[in-house]
Amino acid sequence: MLCDTEIVEYILSGEIVNEGLPLPYSEIRDINDPRWYEKESPVQASSLDLHVGEIHIPNGICIFSNDSKNRIYLKPGQTIVVVTKETLKLPSNLCGFGFPPDSLSQQGVLMVNLGHIDPGWHGKIKFVLINVGKIETLIKIDDVVATMLFCKLNNSAKKDYCKRRSGDKVPFSPRITDISKHLSRDFLNIDKRAKEISTGIIGKASLITFALVMLFSSFLTIGAFFLNNNMQQKVDELDKKILEVRKDIEYSDAMEKASLSKSRSDALELKIDSLNNIIRKK
Repeated sequence: MLCDTEIVEYILSGEIVNEGLPLPYSEIRDINDPRWYEKESPVQASSLDLHVGEIHIPNGICIFSNDSKNRIYLKPGQTIVVVTKETLKLPSNLCGFGFPPDSLSQQGVLMVNLGHIDPGWHGKIKFVLINVGKIETLIKIDDVVATMLFCKLNNSAKKDYCKRRSGDKVPFSPRITDISKHLSRDFLNIDKRAKEISTGIIGKASLITFALVMLFSSFLTIGAFFLNNNMQQKVDELDKKILEVRKDIEYSDAMEKASLSKSRSDALELKIDSLNNIIRKK
């Protein structure tokens, strides 16, 4: 693995990075210049920092380094494609390995499709960033987006990346269009799936509501039927009781009249007996 001085030596010879280094490092020509080894230097103890040069939103806008709006707030779940500012140029005896910087990981930003770079690669690097955190994350042009480690092979590759693609235009251009058309604007296409789910839920809710209304109507109809039958029975029973009461009243009246007639008859008989007794005495 290359150390800082070896990385600087390759850079000064026009390899590893041949354009895109930030100022003032792109203008330094002395390997012993102390600015190469400062905290802010893109060359670290055994790695090289790569910076954001372009930001591509799937099915949306593109942000380049010369744009006045040189940033994006990456929302939770949102996906973007980032292209490096630096153009790498690896010789046939060097390969590279990329890792996300700790600053992105701590903010919940996941970097995918990052791995090794073959010897002979000449071009920029693209990465896919996904915010899997809970809050928005600011991504700006010139932010550090990746850290590269470089390893020296025991032997140069027989046919490196460039030689295997001799018909391709050099430097190689990252195929942003190909990757963008397969990516959704948000992780797992949550927006679209949420709309589909909500539409499905609303549809199911409508069916359930309709079913409940029909079921309730059926209960009301059946209840009304039984209620009507029950009320009719109650009315019939009440009529029967009224009829019975009427009969009792009529019977009582008849008995009372009969009793009154008998009393009058007994009284009349007593009067007749009294008259007979008077007549006999005379």
